[in-house]
Amino acid sequence: MIFMSPRHVKDHYYHIYNHSIDGLRLFYTSENYNFLLGKIASSLWEYEVDLIAYCLMPNHYHFFARQLSETPLSSWIQSIFNSYSQALNHQLQRHGTVFIVRAEHINVVIYSRNLRKVTTLGRLGYAFPLLPKTRILAATTF
Repeated sequence: MIFMSPRHVKDHYYHIYNHSIDGLRLFYTSENYNFLLGKIASSLWEYEVDLIAYCLMPNHYHFFARQLSETPLSSWIQSIFNSYSQALNHQLQRHGTVFIVRAEHINVVIYSRNLRKVTTLGRLGYAFPLLPKTRILAATTF
């Protein structure tokens, strides 16, 4: 069974993810992608988030982040994607929700193995070494 904590806790690591409604594309141009990356970069300090890795896919996203303050990561995600959803809806001349549900999160377990830090990302079953300030980016084809 997967543990979904009801709130985010300071100094914990989380895998945060969400999917667009009806397979709606999230990125139509490189400007869409750059707009979102700018929102993410400009908000990290304000919300005190350590973004370890992220993956932006055509119709969903994944973030691996650590919450550095008492402000929940959900506030950070909400601020980024509320703004992005409004901009995308304006561009596509549509209204309504862009995502199927609120962003979901899994509390990530960090443990030591052979003197290396390894992360297990819940039900996805991924395991990869944590390197200082590593950024993972999945490029989107436009």
